[in-house]
Amino acid sequence: MEGSNDMLSFGGGRISNLGTKITYDPTWSSPLNQKREAENISFAVVYYLFVCLWIGVAVYALVTGDAEKYSDFYRDSEDLIFKEGWIIAIVLPLAAFLSILCLLLLRVAARPVVYTMIALFFIALFAIVIYSGFSLADEQSYGRIILFTLSLVLLILFFFLFIIKAMLAFPLMFFYAIAYCVVNVGFLIFNFCLYFWIESISSDEDYPAHLVLCHFVNAVALVWIICHVYGFFKVSVSGAYGTWYWSMNEKEVPKFTTLRFIYIAFRYHIGPTAFGSLIIMVCTILQTLLASTGLSAVIEEVTGMAYVHIGIHGTGFIDAARVSFTLFKRNYAKITVITQIMATLCSFIELSITALSVLLFWGLLHTQSVKLEERLGLLACFVVCIYFLVNSILLLLKIATDTIFTCVLEDYEMNGGSSRPYHMSYKLKDLVLENRLK
Repeated sequence: MEGSNDMLSFGGGRISNLGTKITYDPTWSSPLNQKREAENISFAVVYYLFVCLWIGVAVYALVTGDAEKYSDFYRDSEDLIFKEGWIIAIVLPLAAFLSILCLLLLRVAARPVVYTMIALFFIALFAIVIYSGFSLADEQSYGRIILFTLSLVLLILFFFLFIIKAMLAFPLMFFYAIAYCVVNVGFLIFNFCLYFWIESISSDEDYPAHLVLCHFVNAVALVWIICHVYGFFKVSVSGAYGTWYWSMNEKEVPKFTTLRFIYIAFRYHIGPTAFGSLIIMVCTILQTLLASTGLSAVIEEVTGMAYVHIGIHGTGFIDAARVSFTLFKRNYAKITVITQIMATLCSFIELSITALSVLLFWGLLHTQSVKLEERLGLLACFVVCIYFLVNSILLLLKIATDTIFTCVLEDYEMNGGSSRPYHMSYKLKDLVLENRLK
């Protein structure tokens, strides 16, 4: 818009009231070579102290609790799980295989896969339009919508190819995602069992007041530790994908980059991830207590962008949140459409694989002589497990999308010209950043 200095064109001398654009840094090479220091140490100390407190509560409950009080419940659950374990042993690996296969298909047969997903998306959109009774004013409107749709298809197809190429450069990531799922599910099961162990300390005549505090510590641990593990996972994964993007020769990226960033995240970034996960936990609790909507989602979005920036540049949480947020705000008009559609497609893939796996599990379970209440209990446990498994693998796709978008925007602001060539291809720059989809 004329007369506005809010967002001028990219290039030298650009002025923005949403933070200063990223300047060229001749010392910058890649996230793997970035000099890092431990940040937000106080939050790391608080997090470790809290984990020690939670472990103390767990030890107290396991030592003091009455193991026989819920023994029938545990025994029946174990018998049922072991009896129908063959179904779980079939469906869980199949869900993991389908998730990885979908990502591979997006690489070797991206065009038909993306076309199919986009066709389903627009069929649903068209049905909504027809149902609402909406009618277009003239034939030019139809033409503009068709042109807009074709531009989106081209954009998404090319960007999917670029992202899947980055993901397949690190096969070890898939095992890392499965390990991340196992840690989350294992922690959930233990946290759930710990609730009954704490309850077993009480009796029908006496309920000690300190058990309320034990339950509170266990509940906070459930949210904080899971949020922290997610932050740790996203920081380490985004660092690896950022290294792939900023490498001048992608074939020279070290094979064990994934392991190196796990070490880097553990050594330097426990503090920032503890800080970010603490903010998410507090906002989640406030949202639950106040029955508000959107608060936690906004905080999670900003925190997620900060995690990507930490993985790439190794800064503290506050600096990472500020820089990444202003970076996206400066370029919001350029990427908002494609980011929303990419997020929708990722969720569509995730829900499709989860639904297919759950239907298969229910069908196999239906062939067994299992009571309805037991069948529903098994289904609930399986849905949690399958969601974490599929989400963990496809989370790689979401993190890769966020990381590549961040790197592309930084590349576009920082580089340009013959002396400082872009790391991205000019085709990617033209499609993602200079195509206004008009």
